[in-house]
Amino acid sequence: MSSLSRSCFITPSTTSLLSLEVLSCSKSFMRDPIICSLRCSSWDGSMLGGIGGIVGPLVLDCCGVVEAWLMPSRSRLIDSSTSGSFFSFDSLLLLDLPFLTVADFDFDDFFDWPPGAAMLAEIEEKATFPPSEEVQNLMEKLDNLIEEIILRSEKGCRQLYAAHYEFSPPIQRWLDKCHLLKWLLRYHQGRRVNAGNMRRFAKKLGMASCTRMEVDDVVHLYREAKERTKDLMAESPYLRKQFLHGQLNSAIDKEQDQEAKKRIQYVLRGEAQRKTWQGIHRATKPRGLLSVTRVEAQQDDGSVVEHTTKESIEHALMSELSTRFGRAESAPVYQGALFDLLGVYANTETAVHILEGTFEPPPDADARTIVLLTEISRIWQQIGEGKVSISISQEVYQHYWRKVKEKISSSFSGLHFGHYKSIAHDDYLSDILARKMSLISATGAAPERWARGLTVMLEKIAGVASITKLRAILLLEADFNFHNKLIFGSRMLDLARQNDLVPEEIYNEKGRTAEDAILQQVLMYDTARITKRPLVVAQVDAAQCYDRVALSMAALTLRAFKVHNSLVLAMLRPLHCMEFYLRT
Repeated sequence: MSSLSRSCFITPSTTSLLSLEVLSCSKSFMRDPIICSLRCSSWDGSMLGGIGGIVGPLVLDCCGVVEAWLMPSRSRLIDSSTSGSFFSFDSLLLLDLPFLTVADFDFDDFFDWPPGAAMLAEIEEKATFPPSEEVQNLMEKLDNLIEEIILRSEKGCRQLYAAHYEFSPPIQRWLDKCHLLKWLLRYHQGRRVNAGNMRRFAKKLGMASCTRMEVDDVVHLYREAKERTKDLMAESPYLRKQFLHGQLNSAIDKEQDQEAKKRIQYVLRGEAQRKTWQGIHRATKPRGLLSVTRVEAQQDDGSVVEHTTKESIEHALMSELSTRFGRAESAPVYQGALFDLLGVYANTETAVHILEGTFEPPPDADARTIVLLTEISRIWQQIGEGKVSISISQEVYQHYWRKVKEKISSSFSGLHFGHYKSIAHDDYLSDILARKMSLISATGAAPERWARGLTVMLEKIAGVASITKLRAILLLEADFNFHNKLIFGSRMLDLARQNDLVPEEIYNEKGRTAEDAILQQVLMYDTARITKRPLVVAQVDAAQCYDRVALSMAALTLRAFKVHNSLVLAMLRPLHCMEFYLRT
């Protein structure tokens, strides 16, 4: 907490205005307790005694200008001039302001808001599209605040690790015995342990007598327990299955509800299938592609130079990626008068004319580009009044994050999938972040954090280190990824399917597999052969197609599918202004 030379505070119960001077204060952060030594005086100048206490969470006002600290409830002021009389109050608010009247502040409303929520409510009132500079600054400040809270909170969390055995009560019992005996050995070595917890744990396991054993006896017992535990772990799959079947039989005998039986059967079936597929993948799945440790770059004279040091690899990759990511500038839509009319994000009046079918292309426009623009207009008119929703509810937010895999790599900032997955189990925090995402969708003001991505180079073919044959993977921020999947990968495609804009032969949708597509292809071949009809099959793979996406054409295509312009800008602007960080 920054030092406050002179401030004021108000006692809500007495509404008296006092002056405050901070003598000393430890470092502060949001929910961390901090110790302050304060000297107070009444407004008429008479001195009050010192206050020492733990200051609670940092609270920001809606604009983030006023920094405030909330003292614990039932704090007391000691009046030194009246020989120990007390001024009691329920809460103490310290404000970094020279003066504040009681009428200027609504305590009930303020205390209902946790950090950042008041700022969020203020942004919701002022949100427009396009957003004002004030709204953009507030949203950036809100994003930085939430990022800091999440990263700080992780440091205070205990790490949970996956068990290295399949759980069953016999194994758990012997592991607890090993834990207790190891605890006793630490105690006999004079190391710092909680003796009370140790005795209670021993009593719980029925091993209270072990606490009175000699060190040699404890060591002997610990070795025997470890050997017995190792033997049982070898039988852990059988013991696990036996335990689950016992639970199922117990549920049947006790005539429990069908839901309990279904849960146990689901666990049994899921673990059996997982074990089966683990063996299949171990035998059939190729090894994962590793990050590159060397690259081979072809020189102008045709020779190949191998780079093995960190600096030379990064320099060679930077040169290649700069060329690769700039290929979109060669698109015809980026040339001539058409680009001047459309702009980078196609957010001009010309884009509206193209969608409505009233656009007259300039004389130098490419013929193939005009065909694409005509098709974009046809799609826009076919969908009609439909539109993609920009609202993100708490339920939608929780449904997505609860089912994602936590191990997915993302986020240069450090806000990984695990953070959002844990937040999804709290209704209040989920509502806050869902409202924040809705504001981004409504205003198009994406945080600067979204414009920082981590590039990882992987081998397309194992052992081939040619710089032109490497695959560049860009890891986006986890919430940016969520926003794109929800809006474009789910809602936009659902609207397209409702208007019959996705052909039946496209099998990239939920509920369909690659086997379905192959079966349809074989049936089509057989039908053509039996009926003796001509058939042409074209397999089209555009070279470096993902590196050649023109932003203006992508924006027009997305808007043709009734995606609001704010949603388009929230995705394309971070990609256009992306700062690429390289991991080797």
